[in-house]
Amino acid sequence: MGAGKYTNGKYTKRTMTVLWFFRSPGFPGWASLFGEYSSFPSDSTTALFCACLMFVLPSEKPDFSLDAKPTKPILEWKDAQHKFPWGLIFLIGGGYSLSAGSSSSGFSSLMADKLSGLDTLPTFAVILIITVSLGFITEFMSNTAATNLFIDIIAVLAITLKLNPYLLLVPMTLSTSLAFMFPVATPPNAIAFSFNRITVKDMALAGIMMNVIGFLFVAGYVWVLGPALLKIDKDVFPDWANLNNSCVLSSVNDLCA
Repeated sequence: MGAGKYTNGKYTKRTMTVLWFFRSPGFPGWASLFGEYSSFPSDSTTALFCACLMFVLPSEKPDFSLDAKPTKPILEWKDAQHKFPWGLIFLIGGGYSLSAGSSSSGFSSLMADKLSGLDTLPTFAVILIITVSLGFITEFMSNTAATNLFIDIIAVLAITLKLNPYLLLVPMTLSTSLAFMFPVATPPNAIAFSFNRITVKDMALAGIMMNVIGFLFVAGYVWVLGPALLKIDKDVFPDWANLNNSCVLSSVNDLCA
């Protein structure tokens, strides 16, 4: 892109920032113009609107003379095609699709039912098992996909075991970042491996020690400091979690009645 595009594109960025702020600022914002559908516009609506504007607005001051040449827009499709991280979009979208599919198909409930035998173990052992399991699973698949796939399963499992969902969801989420062993685990691992100065064996030997330390730290952190930081009682099953399974994730985020 030329310098002119960046110069003129800054006004689009400022417009996007203003629209973000005044969508629902605590008093009637522009979203209220949609009446009963005022809850539909979101931050992504503003981002998409401004992105579309960049394909239309000129990158330079237009010349309206008869012999003027067409002015290029701020953003051209060839730039978006080559520079936009499409893989990241599909990765995140695929993770959400996996989560929704596992929930609507009953896979989450089935897996939680199969894991219900964990109720014979101490709560700390359950936390440690989930931390270790998710930590090794994320070595072979995307962190985002692993989190979105298992979050429904672990939430239903918490209800089945009559445990506070925070005690299982927090270590599960943190453990998906403990991907140190294989190049396929995360892009940073793949970048380090691409220089051909280390082997998979080298990464696995060093990574497994980091994983073990991370597993113990995450499980211990949630067990010792979690109740105080999250303001929960690890021995009490909360009332808000004693709802239908489809409402659990919303309850965790204070969105459920």
